[in-house]
Amino acid sequence: MEVPSLPIHRAATSGDVDALRRALEDGVSPNAADPPYGFTPLHYLCGGVEGGDRVACIELLIASGANVNVGNSANVTPLHWAILSHPEFVPLLLDAGADPNYTTNGRQSALHYVFMSDYDNLRVKAMVQELIRAGGDVNLTNQYGRTPLEAAIFTRNVGMYHKLYPIFFRAGAALPTGTDIAYVQKIRAAGGFKRYERNHLNAITATFVPKFPRLPPEMVRRVVEYAFHVGDY
Repeated sequence: MEVPSLPIHRAATSGDVDALRRALEDGVSPNAADPPYGFTPLHYLCGGVEGGDRVACIELLIASGANVNVGNSANVTPLHWAILSHPEFVPLLLDAGADPNYTTNGRQSALHYVFMSDYDNLRVKAMVQELIRAGGDVNLTNQYGRTPLEAAIFTRNVGMYHKLYPIFFRAGAALPTGTDIAYVQKIRAAGGFKRYERNHLNAITATFVPKFPRLPPEMVRRVVEYAFHVGDY
């Protein structure tokens, strides 16, 4: 990001809640855009370096009427920036009404942006789940015609992201095209994820029912469904 020119933006960059409050009390808009790229105070807080009380600053701006869905000159929102730089702010922005389906000029949604980050799998998984719970569209395509799941596959980091595939499929994601990933091929051969999940459950249950003759088969089935992450592999 460029060095901000206005006091309210400098306060946001440093996470200085007192300076930010003074600027707002002086009548500066919480949505003031810093030329030439249109960064607002929320952009600087969500995409800037560490320092100061950034959560308090974000909460102050939101309480003062900041638009959590404002885009900069490239239509990148504070949520997009938070995903790349401060994922701990993602729930805060979503709770304030950030739209997970707002797209950049390149038609990249928040879910697409997750796969531009370099976080570990647990952090990525948490963000994906948060965004889907907030209404993130798992089938929204970017300028390259890729859904978020296809964007994940395109990174070729199958070892890292394969555990995310079932999350997308349970949320209604279409089967990705142009991939030879064995897991995806098994789902396609079964006729879809729900059928694959059911067939998987039936197969594992059939293996365990004879081992527990005193238990009703339906109870064994429920234990298997709970314990074996059916459909995830």
